[in-house]
Amino acid sequence: MNVIYESLVRFFANGVDGDMYKELKPVLIKESIFPNHKDLIDKGAIVNFQKNLQMISAMPNGIHLALAMMVEVNVSGGILLAGNESKTKYLLDRFGRDSSILATGVSEPGWEGSLRKLKSSIDSDFFLNGTKSFITNGASANSVFWVVPVGDTFPVYCINKEQHNDSLSMEVIYTTFVKNVNHLKMTAVDLRLSQSDMVLNDYSNLGVELRLKEMFGLISILLGFTQSLPFFMTDTLFLRVWEELKQFRDNVSQNLTHNYYLQVLEEAFPFPTNALLQRLCEIYEITEMKDLTKVNPDFGIFLWDDHLTRYLTQKKMRNIRKT
Repeated sequence: MNVIYESLVRFFANGVDGDMYKELKPVLIKESIFPNHKDLIDKGAIVNFQKNLQMISAMPNGIHLALAMMVEVNVSGGILLAGNESKTKYLLDRFGRDSSILATGVSEPGWEGSLRKLKSSIDSDFFLNGTKSFITNGASANSVFWVVPVGDTFPVYCINKEQHNDSLSMEVIYTTFVKNVNHLKMTAVDLRLSQSDMVLNDYSNLGVELRLKEMFGLISILLGFTQSLPFFMTDTLFLRVWEELKQFRDNVSQNLTHNYYLQVLEEAFPFPTNALLQRLCEIYEITEMKDLTKVNPDFGIFLWDDHLTRYLTQKKMRNIRKT
């Protein structure tokens, strides 16, 4: 981890010019931190990945690198694990072995978390049209996975940005939190694809699993990020709730396997981050959790209020009432 630490220090000492993830992902691979295709399904490697996210997040500015890696591994890597196309197998074999970056575009203007509201289209000649509004790591990526509705299914196609540059318009987006993780708005106009560009024949049943994997990864990032706070070792109540959250993370991650990610994470949801966040509110003397972003904007990634998270919460509550 020393090499990762030194690489982060050098990057941010240079005034944050350049693409952080594109510059530092080769270091993650060289140091065997970024998981390869075998690590994605190995139980021990899954546990180590969570611990690595925590360790990187505890480093100065490490939250940026940890978040970028977590999203690529859990979302783009998750799509590759679910696919069975020839393109999928090719990309999966290279995953974690070269420094190319894969990003995924699902959200579109007005979609409100519902795949049924996606407006992208691909015709019988494989001409793709549409806009993806928020592709995390999109500016860094060499290729983007594009979820598109086709009848009642939602296949995913791989778009090489350089190859299709003439058919794409792109706008880089930076949020107020974790600013060195970029996002991309991308519009495709008559972008010609082929059947061989498909990486997954239907995303329909995968979205919930990938969101849960993201949120679980954010627990590890939260543990590391708060571990670096000045009162970490001096506030006994904070340390207690931090240890409880870490124990939850460790217990759940021990049960994670490739084939049972969704089952394990659905049973563990909702994830118990509120006690730690509430203690932070008490320490900073603020009344509402959303105001943690006034202390540090980066706390924003731990305040989950998106459509899919609300759906998961409501679903869990309905299941509890049934029992």
